[in-house]
Amino acid sequence: MKFPLPSSRLRGAVLLFSCVLALLLSYLGLRNAFAAHYLELDTRAGYERAVRLEPANARNWYLLGRSYLYDIEQPDPARAIQALHKAVALDPYSVEALVDLATAYDGEDQTARAREAFLAAQRVYPLSADVCWSYGNFLLRQGEQDAAFREIRKAVELEPKRADEAFSRALRIQPDANILLDKAVPSATAAYLPILHSLTAAGDLNNAQLVWNRLIALHQRVPMSEMVYFIDGLVHRVRIADAARAWTQAVSVMQNSPPPDPAGSLLWDGGFESGYRGGGFSWQFVPETNDV
Repeated sequence: MKFPLPSSRLRGAVLLFSCVLALLLSYLGLRNAFAAHYLELDTRAGYERAVRLEPANARNWYLLGRSYLYDIEQPDPARAIQALHKAVALDPYSVEALVDLATAYDGEDQTARAREAFLAAQRVYPLSADVCWSYGNFLLRQGEQDAAFREIRKAVELEPKRADEAFSRALRIQPDANILLDKAVPSATAAYLPILHSLTAAGDLNNAQLVWNRLIALHQRVPMSEMVYFIDGLVHRVRIADAARAWTQAVSVMQNSPPPDPAGSLLWDGGFESGYRGGGFSWQFVPETNDV
């Protein structure tokens, strides 16, 4: 469909406007492309040039702030705070920028501002394991144990893979493992198993026993392969009675448990129904294979 313009002056004005618009869009496109290129360099100089090209882009300021904050050779905490504060001003819902801003404030002993930034991050994303973890560690450094353990516990609930690190870090502050298991670690198999493995590997079988007791008390089905490491650790330390008791407990909650053995039987899994071998007090054998 054609829309004829009534005068040549109007046609000229439309043409001029179109040219200006095309030039503006081309400029913006080129500026964005150059900024993206400088970001991909992953250098402080590149981030600085990207910020100059697109000063209204919050992510540019965030990346620049991180480069100042985490540069091992030439850190600049003051400029990191300035850049991250600008990123948050442009995007108040950036959890990443808020957490890094809190970290920067904490590094400069600006505790009150660090706390404000952590709390702002929690308001934005209350179910972020990273936020809970970072805030919990901040509270630990402030000596606020109970509040710190609550945050760390939430982080582990959201991401159980953090359990081992959470327990070992908190154990440096609070040596009573029962308190940590009550306050800093959720009551869950996924949280207990990595802690159990780590303590056993470190030879801390007394604390491992405390974790084991809580694991068994859950009465949840667990693969024997995930539990036998602790039992073997007891055997290697010649704690045979403890190992035998733990084996009986493990069998009671193991997945694919075999039928009960006859009364008075000295054998476990005499019919090989469990399919498990090679650890604890299970059968030790190499399956026979036929050469082809």
